[in-house]
Amino acid sequence: MGIENKGGYRLGARWGGNLTTGMSGRISVQQYESDGYVDNDYLNRSDTNSGRADRAGTSLGARTHTEAAAYYTRVDNGYDAFSLDNTRATLSDQPGEDDLTLKAGRLNWQSGFLGLDSTLQLSHASTDTTYSYDEDWSYVGIAPGWEYSSYDEYLRDRSMNSLEWRLQAPEANGTEWVIGTYLRDESEDLSRRYTYLPAPFASEIDTQTLAFFGQLNRSFSEQLSGFIGAARATRQRISRQRGASQRL
Repeated sequence: MGIENKGGYRLGARWGGNLTTGMSGRISVQQYESDGYVDNDYLNRSDTNSGRADRAGTSLGARTHTEAAAYYTRVDNGYDAFSLDNTRATLSDQPGEDDLTLKAGRLNWQSGFLGLDSTLQLSHASTDTTYSYDEDWSYVGIAPGWEYSSYDEYLRDRSMNSLEWRLQAPEANGTEWVIGTYLRDESEDLSRRYTYLPAPFASEIDTQTLAFFGQLNRSFSEQLSGFIGAARATRQRISRQRGASQRL
């Protein structure tokens, strides 16, 4: 627990222990909030640069060598940090945002296979972000005839799924080796809305990766050891975009 000036505070809790004779678990939560140490004199608000973050995580582990975990993060921040007078007082009429939502999880499974150690892991993560700001730092009417008004916003969504499998030989006579494969699928979407673009800009990128790898370790003595490894990866990427060029 923590308390700050300007309305800030922090709370957190964590627990871990045995759920059954063969399973353990862990969970943690945290929350943070602050008004951002900035006052917007034009809007008469003190929360335009505020910050808030909520985080949670949990994991489960079993003696059968299986582990699962999940994570969640939500960041909801205002973005109003630009001051014409280089003070903590702003005059923007369109305060921005700096937001993030993260969801992630993984499943790890270890087992024996023909006297070898097998490890399989599945992972997923998705993020949504917003970044925007008042580009002119001020309001309409601050300097008639000399002013301009502009707002810029970026929305980005990203998703990732992966699978990794490893097969490892226990050390024997100073030698051990590992082989494996890795698959990854990613997608990323970006949208930009800007005052001086005639239409919103959007782009999409899809990427698939496939890799194979291996490594051999050898100990010749207590002072001398060596290894050799190799990897091969292929990647396919497809990108698309639409939108118009910036008006001059």
